[in-house]
Amino acid sequence: MLLAARLALAVAAFLFAVTASSCGGDDTAASAHKPPPGEPVVLAPTATLVPAPPRAAALPPVEAATARLLAARGFRAAVVTDTPGGDRITGEFAFAAPDRIHVRVTSSVPFEVIIIGRARYVKAGGPWQAAEPSFLPFSVDEVMARLRDAAGAGGFSPAGAGNGCSRYQSSAAEFCLADDDLVRTFTYHDGPTRVEVTFQDIGAAIEIRAP
Repeated sequence: MLLAARLALAVAAFLFAVTASSCGGDDTAASAHKPPPGEPVVLAPTATLVPAPPRAAALPPVEAATARLLAARGFRAAVVTDTPGGDRITGEFAFAAPDRIHVRVTSSVPFEVIIIGRARYVKAGGPWQAAEPSFLPFSVDEVMARLRDAAGAGGFSPAGAGNGCSRYQSSAAEFCLADDDLVRTFTYHDGPTRVEVTFQDIGAAIEIRAP
């Protein structure tokens, strides 16, 4: 079954579970699925310079750029996942240190997830619900772990320039570094699936709140 179809079924199952919990039964249990009141998510675009970690100057270019990204107080990223079956899933996420993430999937079946510490909020075709997302087409933790591991593994060779950045390739991944020595794009393969991550607003003051 194609990834988009599996994603649609998973979202449908989530919506069914939310509907069932809100119709009849124990009112106390149903109310447990409602997120606490609060202001909507705010993504503030104010950007600042990203200070380089103390050891970054002694690192190779890809690893130094990755260290600066991982040390940033916030950033945004667009994710494009291409499967061998022809599915393309597009999404984006915002990160605010130390543990706040806002994921939006903008293709296939649109939905959003907010993670604040151990709290999880999901919005899929209805109001926000406090729930554990089990149908994300990409894991932010996995994407960032792959970026860190690929950069640390080394073995990169310059592969030319294009789109305002310098490309570096290894057997595991490709990085494109912008003129400011920050990661512009990171591309890797998960089996036959290709994942491309484009970063922007690195060092931005991003505010992510509970819905």
